[in-house]
Amino acid sequence: MLVTGANGFLGRRVVAAAHAAGFSVTALVRPAADLNALGWEPEITVVRAADPSPAALTDICRGIDVVVHLAASMTGSDAQKMSVAVDGTAALLDAIDPATTHFVLASSFSVYDWSRTGAEISEDSPLLDAAAAALQDGYTRAKLAQEQLARAVCAQRGIALTVVRPAAIWGPGQLFPSALGVRVRGWWLAVDARRVLRLTYVDNCASAFVAAAQTTGGQTFNVDDGFRISAWDYLGKLRFRVAAAKKLHCLPLPRLAADLGFRLGGWAFRLLRPGREMPGLLIAQRADARFSRSLAGHAALHAATGWNPPYALDECLRLADDQS
Repeated sequence: MLVTGANGFLGRRVVAAAHAAGFSVTALVRPAADLNALGWEPEITVVRAADPSPAALTDICRGIDVVVHLAASMTGSDAQKMSVAVDGTAALLDAIDPATTHFVLASSFSVYDWSRTGAEISEDSPLLDAAAAALQDGYTRAKLAQEQLARAVCAQRGIALTVVRPAAIWGPGQLFPSALGVRVRGWWLAVDARRVLRLTYVDNCASAFVAAAQTTGGQTFNVDDGFRISAWDYLGKLRFRVAAAKKLHCLPLPRLAADLGFRLGGWAFRLLRPGREMPGLLIAQRADARFSRSLAGHAALHAATGWNPPYALDECLRLADDQS
């Protein structure tokens, strides 16, 4: 297995989980990555490359049976996010052997059109069309374009493709997913506080990618742990169970009040900073997606592989406390 973005928050756990599952793993990491901090076994092959050439990518992919493509850009300009998502994926697909390589792409829940998902989403729920995508943030547009590219190229070249769409990923160092609401210094304003969150703990998500990698391809899987915990209860459990969150103060914020604040904030941002990239939270359509009440789960992945989250919520909280 080749894992791109291997030194990232999720990638380092996918590498460890794949090694534990018996894969011979090659980890593609940034040149400055601190390997000692990743905790990997010595058998893992590490390749340092920020932007490998086509020839180098071909060498890296030689003998690889499955590629788990996690590399993405969460920061930077919209053009940078699009380049990493689209150009990087195209280069990687050009480098693999289409006859023997299974390509597992990390997509995102952000590609769904949350205005049309209904009470519960599935892998067949509608995706953003071009007009709806234009109203979203740069990351969402990049992930949508990346998935569209991968599907087109894999269909054309006969590459076995599996698309994995994780919910919000949380864990040590990333305890507060944006779907909770708005953080103001030491306070969290929990938007629509009784709304059930769509979450996957980082180690659970890593194991889901390894399970998906062992299918034959051709399917799409949502990954949500299915804990069915509200934003308010999640914050309460963090404060009670995780030392790093004990000083956090929380207030519920009704959805109508939040929407009014976001829209006023968006108006003020456009007035005061014309031409600047607007924060995702101030984009009305992005806020609607982030705080949608639609539920999620992992029924398709369970049906295909038998996968269930290896760690229950209480165990996730214990692990987050130990490692934070």
